[in-house]
Amino acid sequence: MAGFFSLQKGGIAIYSFDKRLNNNTVSAHDSEGKEVILKGKGIAFLNNGAIDESKIEKVFVFSDKKNLHSYFSLLDKIPYEYVETAELIISYSQKMLHKDLDEHIYVTITDHLHYAIQRLKENIAIKNPLIWEIQRFYPTEYQIGLASLDIVEEKLGVHFDPDEAASIALHIIDAELNVNLDQTMKMTQAMQDILNIIKYYFKITFDEESLEYNRLTTHLKYFVQRAMKSEYVQDTDSELYELIKKKYPGVHNCTNRIASYMESQLHYQVTDSEKMYLTVHIQSLLNK
Repeated sequence: MAGFFSLQKGGIAIYSFDKRLNNNTVSAHDSEGKEVILKGKGIAFLNNGAIDESKIEKVFVFSDKKNLHSYFSLLDKIPYEYVETAELIISYSQKMLHKDLDEHIYVTITDHLHYAIQRLKENIAIKNPLIWEIQRFYPTEYQIGLASLDIVEEKLGVHFDPDEAASIALHIIDAELNVNLDQTMKMTQAMQDILNIIKYYFKITFDEESLEYNRLTTHLKYFVQRAMKSEYVQDTDSELYELIKKKYPGVHNCTNRIASYMESQLHYQVTDSEKMYLTVHIQSLLNK
């Protein structure tokens, strides 16, 4: 969660040494007994058995011990330059998104980078089946993914195909929404399925550059996110909903098909308010 990662300089807190993870990283406890990870050039070379706090450059504080211990494990077994590269990707992502990402991103991106490089060395190519959907529904995250490939190539000399940018984007989306990878992939597929319902019901081709299309996809993104988290928009104006049903019966029938899909695939009961908003967005797209 936001605030789990901080940058502190030596002298602000007193840390007791636990374990050397590499020359530049140690695990420790702070003065309140909280487990932390300290980073800094040569910090693992102790001064009479104590940490030289003047060498501290970064302090990682995880709110979830599972994430902390998973990160411990990664730092213990993978090359440090992979860890540094993952940190650069995460820092760049947060800068471009103007937000903090959930702390598990440090585990998922670092682990993903490690295994992606291993697969590349073994000539094992894994295509991302959702690359097209990610490009369309999460363009900012996909662009961050592409920039991340440049970071990897610059720092590690490893060249990835664009499919890897989509995979990195999925991990970023996970950390934005605080969900897991399976849920993100399921959400992305659901958005595409809903668009296909609309497309084939009305036998139309979308103008993906139009404002109306972008409004619809943005609405679907949050609609599906709510469904995955079982969050509901409460019914508010039944008279307006009835009016819209009568005014746009064909669009409302299409909305009912979407509602049936949501119930069968995501076990989500679409409320009348959600149906009303969907109907209005779809009608706006058809008007265009």
